[in-house]
Amino acid sequence: MHSMFPGSFYSNDPKIVLDDEWLIDVDKIESLKQYSKVVLDFSSEHWGDVVYDIYDSLTKHGINFVLLSYNPLDHNTRPCLFFFPHWYHWGRKSFRKVTVNHGSKKYTWGCLNANPRPHRIFNYLYSRSKSYFDQAYFTMYNRDEDDEVFAKSTLDADSLAEWDIVKQTLPHGKVLGITYNNFISPDTVIDLPAITDAYINLVTETTVISNVFVTEKTWKPISSGQLFLILGNPGTIAHLRSLGVDVFDDVVDHSYDSEPDWKNRIRMIHRELEKLLNSNPEQLYSSTQQRRQSNIEKFYLGEFDNQYYQTILACINDQL
Repeated sequence: MHSMFPGSFYSNDPKIVLDDEWLIDVDKIESLKQYSKVVLDFSSEHWGDVVYDIYDSLTKHGINFVLLSYNPLDHNTRPCLFFFPHWYHWGRKSFRKVTVNHGSKKYTWGCLNANPRPHRIFNYLYSRSKSYFDQAYFTMYNRDEDDEVFAKSTLDADSLAEWDIVKQTLPHGKVLGITYNNFISPDTVIDLPAITDAYINLVTETTVISNVFVTEKTWKPISSGQLFLILGNPGTIAHLRSLGVDVFDDVVDHSYDSEPDWKNRIRMIHRELEKLLNSNPEQLYSSTQQRRQSNIEKFYLGEFDNQYYQTILACINDQL
C-alpha cells in the first residue's frame, strides 16, 4: 500500500490501497470495490462534517474501508473511523531540525502568516494597535483576490477598510521560505526568526472554526522549544494537552482555548500575550528550559502519538 508520506502505513496485502485523492463520486466508489480494503485519508485538511457523509456513502455501497479523520473527536466514534495526527507525523519526518539556542533572543514574540485569512488579518490589525507590536518578528503578506473574497465574507466593514489601506504597504505574494541548495517546501522550514529568535510564538492556525485541526504551524514552536499561544480551533490546547504536550499551564493562561467566538479569542490571546511580555519573557524562557527541551525530545521520538498510529495499523491489518 502507498501513502502520502512513505513508511506511515504498511500492509503485505496488495489488495489494500490507500486513497489520498479525496474526490469521492459514484464512479470512484464503484472502482474501490476491487480492493479487499480501502484506507481513505482525510486527515490533512479540515473537512467539516463531510467526513461522515463519506463514511455513510462507503458503508451504503459495501466498501470495506478505514477512514482517517482530521478531527480527534471523531476517533473510534464509528467502526473503522479513526483520527490520525497527520501533521504531527509529517513534521517529524519533514522538519529541518535546528539546534535550539536557549539563551537571549532578539524578539520577544513571533507570529508567522502567509495566506491572509480573515482571522489572520484581524489579528494583524489588532496586533498593530498594541505597544508591543514592535517587539515582534511578524510576517504578513498582500495576497490575491481569492483571499479578498474570503475576507469580505467574514470581516466587518471597519476592518476591511483598514486592511485595504494597510495591505498596500505589505509584500505581495507568499514568501517561499529559505532554500537549501534545492527548492524545499516552506512548510518544512523552522529556522526562521519568529521561531528561533523569539521567546513566544503566537501561532495563527489554518482555521478557527469548530472541530480541532492541528497543522505543522502548531508543531513548529513545540518542536523548536518555544512558549506558545495558539489562535486556532477552540479546544486545540486541550487536545495538545491530551497528547502529552507541555502547554505550560502554570506560566500561560490558555483559557481562551474554550472561547467559541474567534474574535473574542484573539482579544483574550492578546491580553495573555501582553501579560507574558510584561513579566520578563526572557526569564520565563530560561525557567522553562528543561520542559521546553522535553517537548522537543518527545516530539521527535514520536511520544505525542502513543494511541492513534498503532490503532490504525492494527485495524488495517485486521488485528482488531
